[in-house]
Amino acid sequence: MKPLSTLVGIMAAPSPSSLGAKVTEAAGTRDGFMPTRSKPKRSSPYGLRNLSPNALALLVAFAVAPATAQLCEPTDTVLQFDGGYEVSMCYVTPDGPVGHAKAGIWASGQSGLLWFFSSDNAEVLVKVLDGCKHNGHFWVFVAPVTTLEFNLRVTGPDGRQWSHTNSQGQTATVKSDLSAFKCASSTPPPTERLCGSGFDLDPYTAHDGGIAYVAGRFYVVDGVHNKVHAYDALRGRRLPAYDFDLAPDNQIPKGVTFASGLSRFYVVDSDDWVYAYDDSGRHVPANDFELARNNRWAQGITYGLGRIYVVDRGHGSFDPKVYAYDASGQHLPAHDFDLASDHDLIFDPAIAYASGHLYVPHETYQSRTYSYTVRAYDVSGQSMPASGFDLLSNHGSPAGITYAAGENAFYLTGFDDHDPGYKVFRYDGPALAGRCVGP
Repeated sequence: MKPLSTLVGIMAAPSPSSLGAKVTEAAGTRDGFMPTRSKPKRSSPYGLRNLSPNALALLVAFAVAPATAQLCEPTDTVLQFDGGYEVSMCYVTPDGPVGHAKAGIWASGQSGLLWFFSSDNAEVLVKVLDGCKHNGHFWVFVAPVTTLEFNLRVTGPDGRQWSHTNSQGQTATVKSDLSAFKCASSTPPPTERLCGSGFDLDPYTAHDGGIAYVAGRFYVVDGVHNKVHAYDALRGRRLPAYDFDLAPDNQIPKGVTFASGLSRFYVVDSDDWVYAYDDSGRHVPANDFELARNNRWAQGITYGLGRIYVVDRGHGSFDPKVYAYDASGQHLPAHDFDLASDHDLIFDPAIAYASGHLYVPHETYQSRTYSYTVRAYDVSGQSMPASGFDLLSNHGSPAGITYAAGENAFYLTGFDDHDPGYKVFRYDGPALAGRCVGP
């Protein structure tokens, strides 16, 4: 920024035409004698006092205006609400470092709390409500209690975005918008990619295992080599640089999930433990936890609404069930629920969270033929038949399921009976209830 004196010179400089008139005044003499005391200097006709009010206001505004700051970019989805709405948020501390908000205190399908430095200290309440019946829009409410600079973003199922920001040192204001997202008047058009048009898994790493979607990549559990293998979500290419080894005790890995608000992977093991890894795949023993007493046949795992859900295939007198835990591994019995009485789990059941619902594959054996569907439940355990969907006839033994919110699509691992080999199959997400696209 130019110094104020320079700006004054620029704004008050005389025009070239006036430079021809000399404004200096020769000092007079008396008795041939030059006076020793110089004549007082006249005020410059181009000083601040001679500027017009408009020019002075413009000058002051320019001189004191802060340089435009680049907002931080939120990259982690920390909350997922009904209808496919996702919340991400970054913040900047006074000394410069950028952080990302985290969930895990409390959340539902319509609202949730975020924290920055400690889960004991909530910083922001976010609500996304369905107001379609009232004014044809989804409503967004944000109530921050912080003075930090931040950039909060809500992304709709069609990619449209809504944001709320704050400047460093300012007490953040509450923001509400009853026209944040226009409701769809009809079912969204299908994507160009076909249902089931996933990709083949690397034969060396291909085994029935869990799958997680993270930032444009798939992570697939390999129980034979005790690794998690990464794939490019767009083309299905292997990405060995993102692979990671599992902990020595994590010997019978089943499902994998990624808690975006915590930047942490969780891998459930048949030894009744959940093992935690950071976003680069390093084991974080402090975040491992043992499963509840009756949760002893754990297979699949998912993260949603700040909670970890583990599906158990049941044994003995125990029926198939979903168990809930908070982010620290504390069992939350109030959020456990039994699967429907006619819900037959496959040998290695899986589970995924998407838009306020939990999705669990279901196996049917009839006339010497196996067929598979995915059943949906709300987070209270209520079966939601209309939200379930059938798998393709060639899709056998689905062992992992994940939801890619940015694509509004489910991806399931399994065996391709038509073209023998393990594969990742793609199905449309909640907006289309898993229906196949194409002829």
